[in-house]
Formats: sequence, C-alpha cells, structure tokens
Amino acid sequence: MTRVLFGVTSSPFLLNATIKHHLKRYVDKFPHTHKLLENNLYVDDVHIGADNVDKALIVCLESYEIFKDASMYLRKWRTNSPELFHKLKERNLEVDDSPDFYNQTLIPSKIHLKIAGRIFDPIGYIGPYTIRIKCLIQKIWCLGLDWDEIVRDEIVKIFNDWCDYLKKLSNIRITRHYFYGALPKDIHNIELHLFSDASIKAYGTVAYLRVELSDGNIITSFVAYKGRVAPLKTLSLPRLELMGALLSARLSEKIMEGLEFPVQRIFWTDSSIVFFWIKGSPDKFKVFIKNRIQEIHKCSNPSEWFHCPGKENPGDLISRGLSVAELKNSDFWWQGPSWLREKKSSWPKPLETHKELVTDPETLEIRKTLAVNTVMEYTNQNINNFIKKYSSFTKFIRITAYCLRFLKNCRITQSDRKKDNLSASELQNATHVLIKCAQLSEWSLIQRLRDTFWARWSSEYLNELQRRTKWRDVKENLKVGQLVLLKNASQIPMKWTLARVIKIHPGEDGLVRVVDVKTAKGIFTRAVTNLLPLPGDVGLSPNGGWDVIATKTN
Repeated sequence: MTRVLFGVTSSPFLLNATIKHHLKRYVDKFPHTHKLLENNLYVDDVHIGADNVDKALIVCLESYEIFKDASMYLRKWRTNSPELFHKLKERNLEVDDSPDFYNQTLIPSKIHLKIAGRIFDPIGYIGPYTIRIKCLIQKIWCLGLDWDEIVRDEIVKIFNDWCDYLKKLSNIRITRHYFYGALPKDIHNIELHLFSDASIKAYGTVAYLRVELSDGNIITSFVAYKGRVAPLKTLSLPRLELMGALLSARLSEKIMEGLEFPVQRIFWTDSSIVFFWIKGSPDKFKVFIKNRIQEIHKCSNPSEWFHCPGKENPGDLISRGLSVAELKNSDFWWQGPSWLREKKSSWPKPLETHKELVTDPETLEIRKTLAVNTVMEYTNQNINNFIKKYSSFTKFIRITAYCLRFLKNCRITQSDRKKDNLSASELQNATHVLIKCAQLSEWSLIQRLRDTFWARWSSEYLNELQRRTKWRDVKENLKVGQLVLLKNASQIPMKWTLARVIKIHPGEDGLVRVVDVKTAKGIFTRAVTNLLPLPGDVGLSPNGGWDVIATKTN
C-alpha cells in the first residue's frame, strides 16, 4: 500500500508512524534537523525556528531533502525574515509571501450550535470569546432539550450575536515570535507568569512570557490559555478559584515541556483564600481541597505562588468573556497587566499575614478536629438499673429530658440556650430515647425470643399445616385368614390375583408392614402397601379353594 486513506480510523497512526520511521534514517546525517522535525511536526505542518538566517536556511534545505526522499514535498514556506524569504525563493522553493501573522477565520454556513465545535483554537488565543458559547451550550443542556427541539428566542438572540462576530476573527493578528525578534544574546532573564481566576460560570488560566533584555527593556507575550465551564454541581467561588489554580499548575508543566530554555515560573491568583490554601498544609482541609492542593504542590512549589488584585488579573477576562472587538484591542489580554512590564518593585505587594484572609469560607473547608480533655470509661449498664432509682416513670422522663437539654445547650452558644420549662416536644423526645435505650439493653433477649418463636413457628405450626390427612388415618393390621388382592400395575384391578393372608410379620411398634400370602400358584411375601384388603367374611368355595360368603346385615 502506497497511500493512506483519508477518514479511516488508523490513518493518523499510519501517517505518524511512517514519518517517524522515515526520520530515523537521518539521525546520523542531519542530527540537528532530525531533532527539530521530531519535536515540531504536527500532522503535515512543520513549525521550526533558528537563531540566524544561515542556520534557518540549512534547516529548511535539509528538511526539504529529508521529505523529498519519501516523495513528500514541503510547500508553502513562510518566514518573518525577508533575507531568508529571498534565499528560499532563489532555490525554487514554494514560498508564501502573505504577512507573517496568525489568522483565524471562520465564516459559518448556517446559524447552528455545531459552529462552536468548528472553531480550532488549541492555544486559546480567543479564549474569552469562545468561553461565552461554551457557557451558552451548557445552559441549553440544562434546559433538557433534545437535538431537534427549538431553543428559546432569548438564547437564539445571544447565539446570533455571538456568530455575527465570527467574521471579525480574521482581523485578530498575533506575532509568532515570543521575543519580538530579540536574539538569545540580548536576553537577560525569562519568566513564565500564569494568572488564574474563576466566576460562577467559568474558570481558567492564561500564561505569559516575561523577557528582560540586556538593555533594561522588558517585553511580555501571550503563550497559552486554558479554560473550563463551571460544573453543573454548584461549587463555592473559592473552590472554583482553586480549580483555576490547578489549571495553572497543569498548564505550566505542558509549557515547560515545549520550551527548550530554562525559565522561572510565577503563579498569580486574586483569591486570598486560595493563596493561603496553597501556602498551607493540605492535610488540614477537606478531601476536595486536600486532593487539589496536593496536585498543585506536585506540579509547583508553594513559594512560586503570589497574590494580585482582581482588577489586575487578566484571568478575569476568561471568567466574564469578551467580544471580538474588545479582544482585538485588549493589551491586557495579549500582554498581561502593565506592571508585568515593569521592575519587580512595582509588582503587587505580597500578603504577609493571615489577617488579610476572609476566614468564613476558609473555615468551612477546614477539617474538624476533636480535642479530648476528659476521658470517660463507658460501662454497659442495663436501663433497668436506672429505672429502679425512681418510683415514677413520669419523673424519670422529665429527668431524661433535662439531661438531653443540657447536652444540647453545650453544643450551642450561650444566647441560644434554653432555660425555661420543658416543652411537649422535649418530653416526647425523652420518651423515644428511653424506648431506644430499653430496646438496646434488651436486644439479646429480644433476639433470642424472636429466634425461638421462629423456630417453633417453622417446626411446629408450619409442619402442622402441611401434614396430609392420610398420615392421620388409623388403619387396622391385616389378620391371618383375611382375603386380599395382589396389586399389579400392569393389569386392571379386575384381573388382580386373589390371595389369603397366612402369616403376619409385626414390627417393634406392633404395626404389620409385611405378610405372607397364599395364592393358587404358591406362597409369597408381600408388603401391605402392595395388597388390597377385601371386605366380608371368609369361607370355602363349594368347588374347592377360597371364596367369599356374603352376609346379610340388618
């Protein structure tokens, strides 16, 4: 097979496996170019760079030769260097002379919710714009509508307004170079700043590179964005802020994998509660908070986290969204806060004391601790021992009610404690408590009575109901000389053999179960169950043999 079918499930794997196998042939011949292609190839696009024009030209020519050997010709070369552009054109490479800007254009064919899924923005350049349609889709989902049902007019209006801005996305342009053309020798320090924020609708994080140049200038550039719609299960705002901080930690690891130079990470959050959560030990918080703080500590160091005001946090644009026009002209989104391009002395002052924290929401997330001041040994005493102390059951109920009130007052504030006479509900509650105590103290007795009753029920009463009538009938034993018929399953009763009992064999209980009978053919031993006794007196037949002589009954 020399072609990869489009749309087949295995096609992406076959393409990537074929390219990787082909690149392995050039590890020794073009080691530097092989490494760049191995790490910067996305499907059928190659995104690479170099420190100067000569190195870039070598990488381009070697890349073209590598893929040419596999009959894969690299086309549509683009560069931000005019010199490299002319050199590539001189070598008859197909060069794209359009401006070196990132353009994202999507003109919808019809107004439908599937348009949201057609926007391809893995970096998150237009995150504040796409988060609005994601929130709208969640709202439609909450209404419980099927795919073919008509949505409400107000939702249609919001969606149409959002779609009207799609055509304007082509006006948004982002320069490719993070350092705006600065060479590595001119760079003094590089930092990665991540800002997280959340609202009741969405949460997310946005990352920037802060570059300090040797001449003292500071530049910042947008790197990536990640956002999520708030879950359907209602979460408190501090918890959503924590989810945004977790996205920052995860995104930083992904960015660090792609960068080939060391950078210092700095995380920012405008939530003082989340800030002190991350600074503290996760073990004292509830499970939800504990698990996420542990993952944040795994991906980052608590010393890398700082607090900034909410108005100076670009992550706020994620949670509330922006239109395309606002997004295009927002330096706050593309470059971060203004103080990020200044010296560190102009940065927000760190929170130093826990007094600045709003303690109410945080206290709700702290796992409750139990302080034991007195250790008492519990003895399992029967409630009857307490009842014997009092002559009146009514008095016993009132004493129990006062004890229960005392326990309740110990758990509430002094202003809410009850001090008046007992109410009817308190007396009724005390009665229920005493009944429960009695049931608990007599549990073994109740269980034993229940088991005994059930055993007698199943062995005596149920068996009595199932006993058949035939076992209750009393039948006389067969006697010597009694006339019987021998049962034979293969014959009709009229043809059964006639016989006379000549000997009986009673058992120890006096019951006769086996007898000897005499027929015209001989003497046989038979069980009484195989014999049918005949009524009437017994006598001799005039013709010899046995016969029945009928008697008249008055």
